[in-house]
Amino acid sequence: MTSPLDPTPKPPGDGEPASGAPSLPAWMSGPDPDPVPRTPAPSADRPPPWTPPPAPTDSPEPPPPFAISRNTAWAPPMVVKDGPHEPIEPRPLGREPGLAAPFALGVADRAPSAPAAPEPAPRSAPRSAPRTDTPSFDVPPERSTLGWFRDNLEAFAFAILLALLLRHLCIEVFKIPTKSMEPTLWGKNSDRYPGTEGDRIAVDKMAYVFGGPDRWDVVVFRFPLDWTRNFIKRVTGLPGEWLRIERGDVWIAKPPKPGKEPEFHPARKPKSVREQLYVPVYPPRDEFASRLPASYWRDDTAGGNGFSPLGSFAEFAFPGDRETRPGVAAAAAVLRYGYPITDENRADRDPTSVSGGYPTPDIRVRGTIETTGPAECVLEWRTGDGRSHTLILASTGQGESYAKTLTGRRPLPPLTPKGRTSFDFESVDGDLHVTLDGEERAVLRDETTIDVASSLEATKDGSEPQGLTLSVRGAPLVIRDVRVDHDLYYTSHNVEGRLSPESGDAWHVPDDSYFMMGDNTRQSNDSRLWSASGVRLKNGSEIWYDPSPSSDEDEPHYPRYMTVGGVAYQERRDVEGVVRRWSDADLLPGTGMLSKRMPFVTRERIVGQAWFAMYADFDVWPIKIPKIKTDGRIRFIH
Repeated sequence: MTSPLDPTPKPPGDGEPASGAPSLPAWMSGPDPDPVPRTPAPSADRPPPWTPPPAPTDSPEPPPPFAISRNTAWAPPMVVKDGPHEPIEPRPLGREPGLAAPFALGVADRAPSAPAAPEPAPRSAPRSAPRTDTPSFDVPPERSTLGWFRDNLEAFAFAILLALLLRHLCIEVFKIPTKSMEPTLWGKNSDRYPGTEGDRIAVDKMAYVFGGPDRWDVVVFRFPLDWTRNFIKRVTGLPGEWLRIERGDVWIAKPPKPGKEPEFHPARKPKSVREQLYVPVYPPRDEFASRLPASYWRDDTAGGNGFSPLGSFAEFAFPGDRETRPGVAAAAAVLRYGYPITDENRADRDPTSVSGGYPTPDIRVRGTIETTGPAECVLEWRTGDGRSHTLILASTGQGESYAKTLTGRRPLPPLTPKGRTSFDFESVDGDLHVTLDGEERAVLRDETTIDVASSLEATKDGSEPQGLTLSVRGAPLVIRDVRVDHDLYYTSHNVEGRLSPESGDAWHVPDDSYFMMGDNTRQSNDSRLWSASGVRLKNGSEIWYDPSPSSDEDEPHYPRYMTVGGVAYQERRDVEGVVRRWSDADLLPGTGMLSKRMPFVTRERIVGQAWFAMYADFDVWPIKIPKIKTDGRIRFIH
């Protein structure tokens, strides 16, 4: 029989049975019943299959693509050019361990076996290395319901534990229930946002791990009269300082030398804090926005109207100098603000109905000047205590530009003859700040003395009338977007009929404590008012408690009165948060009601610093998903 790979006839015995029975081709023969392989001698017309291929030479002639024998096909050497691999050695194609052969070989077609020569170990595995074992795939067993439930329960418990750790150690969210921190934080049913809940604030509990708070930080702390309640206020007095409140400002002094009086100066606020504490005065808003601008500003130009009729709160137009005699300067056009600026003035209130307020010396005026030619613009503020702060912006040829107080003067860049110039004029905390086009150009100190401030506070009036004026001359110009604000006016008097320190009182803050105040000083229960009431028992112990307990809805209200066994008892929660009960028979005779001030917060009772505020409405039925409000109530706290 002729092999399809070898057309030469073969004699009997050479791979075929000797009988004349028809024989099957090699590729149709069954498996070899003899497990021991037989190795007949190879015929002379083909080399044995274990003969290695000829070694590659430097001849430019490429080797044939395949050297084919009857039972073995040889692959030419391959060189990997894109890496440090060695040339891949040729290997016979056929049966590989663990893999099916490309075709079944009969007994007569089997190639003689010979011991394989060990291949040299390559430096690195070839990119197409043959597989040497059968891959196995481990199929995970099917999870039971109990195992799935246990895994999810562990994940849920870990998430709850992590949240509790974060809340206890790092960040906690609090709700603002009252108006005591307005306008920085808005409480429930505030005047600005009626019918709403209070702000939510994020408190950083790690802020004071390595040190105490700074002045003007907004902090959460344990209430000194009831340690179970959290309060939020602004830090105004630091450890070891002396502190007074006069004419709307916080005055501080370092510990004096023995025999000397403390030397007080206003506590200056940084710009980021001032931005949050300014109260808008002009332009009016809400129902008062329909009024005419002429009801707020009066044209005081000598000899007639210097400004065009005021038809808008947003702009004041100056038509230019009127004709004058040669060599005579034209009179400046003057606008004067028509009302005194007190601590009760606000943009949403009628200025004509405000009475009983304290004239505030600290204001801010902002706006933009649009010029069409050389001009001069003058802004002057008389504080009411004998001081005067002035800003003059003049184009080249019209005069000098400078900021001026009674004690100093600072030159400024000239006014642009044609263009826009924004200005920010702040007379606050005894300083004059001038900012032009977003850059602070001048800071002049011009504080009064603590004695003058105290005398003006006592009379609730100034030594002279206040005055805010705008004067312009030269080419036509327009003053746009004028805004007037006043700083918070910190009060120290008995403005609410409660026990309160009067003007002239001074606090000496202990070395481990802080003095706290709310931004809404007329409606804030803070260090100025904290006084505990107490009783002394027959056994010599004392019970101190808050005489004005919490009005929160989720807090129990004290005092509670009850009768047990015919004896009348009074129940209170003392300053440490322990509920105490006593009867009249338990009191030490002749002692009566005790009282003492507790105005300071120790370092150990400070929870953390408030740094972010937002408002979320939880009135979505039925699952109460919070609705985030973005109308100015998402902000950072300074």
